[in-house]
Amino acid sequence: MTARSPIDRIYLIGLMGAGKSTLGRLLSESMHWQFTDLDEQIEEAWGFSVTKIFNDHGEAAFRDAESKVLQATLNQKQVVVACGGGIILRSENHDLLKTGLVIWLELNPHEAASRIRLSKQRPLLNENTDTATTLANILDERKELYEKVAEIRLNCSGSSPDELVRQILNKVESSYEHA
Repeated sequence: MTARSPIDRIYLIGLMGAGKSTLGRLLSESMHWQFTDLDEQIEEAWGFSVTKIFNDHGEAAFRDAESKVLQATLNQKQVVVACGGGIILRSENHDLLKTGLVIWLELNPHEAASRIRLSKQRPLLNENTDTATTLANILDERKELYEKVAEIRLNCSGSSPDELVRQILNKVESSYEHA
């Protein structure tokens, strides 16, 4: 068995509200790495919000931009990347994600809905009346893809962000000890 190469990128994937941005920032600080939020990169490149991109240009234009900023992360080293929840919808993104360590932050739809209930920046939720049901449907559509791409799964229910960062660090360390 050959030793696994050291990682230089960690990609956080999962349902909206799972904590990808929050945990990504905390994890990058713990590791003394850079942090990149793909949605923030898209907003910076386009000059307006993800919601406005969805509303004015459509989901396909957003997904094109998302793939482009994901591709740009391949030039980065020692970076934690918070991906949008739908990053796994395009198969070309799967190979890009697998150039790093992919961690699926799992969260049940009811808890995710509770976390994001006041957010107006969720274009896929703008026209619904039952956020938890909408999130459950989104998760049903994406679950198999998250499973396919993720190397590590982390249940994010009921734990503090600091505890989740400790769990991620332990899982990362353990995955390399057993490689």
